[in-house]
Amino acid sequence: MTKKAWQPCALRRSLRNSYFFPFHAVNAGIRRAVVNASAGCSGGTLLDIGCGLRPYEDLFTVDRYFGFDLLDSPRPLGQKLPDVWFGGETIPVRDNSAQHVLCTAVMQYCLDPHSFMKELVRVLKPGGNLILVVPQSEALMEAPFDRYRYTLCGVQHLCAAHGLRILRAQAAVGFWQSMAFHLNCMVVRSMLRHGRLPALLICGPLGFMTQSLAAILDKFTAYSEDTNSWVVRAIKTGVTQEVAIPVETEYDLSDD
Repeated sequence: MTKKAWQPCALRRSLRNSYFFPFHAVNAGIRRAVVNASAGCSGGTLLDIGCGLRPYEDLFTVDRYFGFDLLDSPRPLGQKLPDVWFGGETIPVRDNSAQHVLCTAVMQYCLDPHSFMKELVRVLKPGGNLILVVPQSEALMEAPFDRYRYTLCGVQHLCAAHGLRILRAQAAVGFWQSMAFHLNCMVVRSMLRHGRLPALLICGPLGFMTQSLAAILDKFTAYSEDTNSWVVRAIKTGVTQEVAIPVETEYDLSDD
């Protein structure tokens, strides 16, 4: 590759790996959390469900890595590198086939989260690892298919109902970086209406300022419950658990 052709690509990568990219802090935070969750996940077969461009493949030392994605979805085909196309409901793999399942930024699009979680658990071997990345307060993406958001309590209930025991749950970023992400999303979407150049000129410096300030504030604010996303690692126990939900008020919904 010539120097002239290489420089724009290198510059683009450098900008995306800095606060001049408005979503860098959240992307980097999710990757750090996946790194932590993947510790010890080695050997065997890994299924990356909703793999996209396979951004986490380099984090796993496994014998076989298979990416699955939807052919028919709003995301362009150029942003997908699967080994297998599937319909989004049934994973075309036998029961108890994989030692590891990675599912990032998929659960919010499911028509029925419980049915899809059941499918993820089905293909896992007993004792196998499931790594989930789910949004809690992320901006709306790919409407009208973006349907759900998940608190940590919600993920705990979902896992317990399907025989999964959570080993680790980590917030991707703190409260202030989550707020910076929302602000940057709003500005990027507004500025893109005026063209890519105005968006770049405004959103790059704004992203740097908001994320830099948020990084400082998060150091003094030990509060991550209102995070952008959760990264969870759970193992398949095969035993479903009853999760008691306290009820403060009961309502009579009868017609009488």
